[in-house]
Amino acid sequence: IRQGMLIKPPQNIDLPVPNKANTIDIFPTIAELIGGDIPGQCQGQPWQKEHENTLRIVERIHPRYYNISVEEDNLKAIYTYESNNPNCPTNKKIAEGPLHSEYYDLQEVRIGKSEDIREKLSRQTKNKFRTWAEEFMSDSRTGDRENSLDQDLDQETHNQLRNLGYR
Repeated sequence: IRQGMLIKPPQNIDLPVPNKANTIDIFPTIAELIGGDIPGQCQGQPWQKEHENTLRIVERIHPRYYNISVEEDNLKAIYTYESNNPNCPTNKKIAEGPLHSEYYDLQEVRIGKSEDIREKLSRQTKNKFRTWAEEFMSDSRTGDRENSLDQDLDQETHNQLRNLGYR
């Protein structure tokens, strides 16, 4: 979703706002403004810095499916996998490949044209995007491995998470 955003910075601060605002950039922008550190795992870029064509990966975990989108250089790929709620797909499901894939030119999407451009992309480009998605999912967070946070949770917390539908 490309939502609109309004920001009124203090008068004494020069805050260049890019033409497109991504919610992933809000936290690092505020951290930069207050002189804080931007955590290493933060994928966003502060608006105060020159924006490069950076790789952006966003995941959506749903009880019935798992989506991962990869954006780079005005191209976007979206892959849908079988759900492993609340985790990423298992290594086996990643190896089997996505149930569905889509490719878009973000400049065209922004002007209302949402045509899948898979036929216009080279196999090399599609493979590059899929590799990025698979590397992200195969990280230490996959469903085949224990989440390191789980090891620190007591039984009561596990029960509460289960009651809330997270287990």
